[in-house]
Amino acid sequence: MKDVKLLRVTNEEIEVLQLELFLFSEAQKQQVALLTINEFLEALISTDIALRLWYLFRRKVEGSQQKFSVRLKVSEACIVLKCCMWPRTGRSDYEKNIVEKYKTVIDQQLKSI
Repeated sequence: MKDVKLLRVTNEEIEVLQLELFLFSEAQKQQVALLTINEFLEALISTDIALRLWYLFRRKVEGSQQKFSVRLKVSEACIVLKCCMWPRTGRSDYEKNIVEKYKTVIDQQLKSI
């Protein structure tokens, strides 16, 4: 299976995606009690992958590069896409633009697999 590549990603963009992943995983944890077994398992998988990506993005932010590429497995790209599609209130205009940018990039690459 192919990977999804995000090219020329800036530290600021990674920080936005990192925040989205963290808030998405927190929202998943909070609604666990209300879910069916399938929804519960999906929430666990999503939370696990989102937190793993949060740490990956954290290492990128702490690095010395200003722009870099990120290679995501298909499952990881799906979680980032879910985070970008998640209708979170309180996003700044900059965060909305970053989320929209990567939603489009990931969606196109997943559809071409």
